[in-house]
Amino acid sequence: MDGIFPALLQAGGRIVIFHLVRIFIACLATGCDPVIWRQVKVAFIPKTGRSFYSGTKDFRLTSLTSFVLKTMERMIDRFLRYEDLASVPFHPNQHAYHAGKSVETVLHQLVFRVEKVLDQQETDLGVYRRSV
Repeated sequence: MDGIFPALLQAGGRIVIFHLVRIFIACLATGCDPVIWRQVKVAFIPKTGRSFYSGTKDFRLTSLTSFVLKTMERMIDRFLRYEDLASVPFHPNQHAYHAGKSVETVLHQLVFRVEKVLDQQETDLGVYRRSV
């Protein structure tokens, strides 16, 4: 979507890396990223072995996103996994980057707590933040 592909970044070498690092730092510092990085092109790939293709189950969806955004995400992921989280112990309620925990486990924990409060006829307060 943004017209930038891996071979272009590889050919640019150190010059491109210097500018990419500055862009990534600015994105992280401001909490913003270029709108074009968030655009996604969806490709419908026919599944093999079908006699005809008429329904959604006959296709696989593939999302094509910005390679630059994927690169920034990988760098952040590696930093979190091998730098930041390697030196700081997990909080018991931490579910991301924790073996055996996932979105499902955090939702299970939340539902369990709500059901417990309802069963005991107590009151509980939840605060939720929507990130934009």
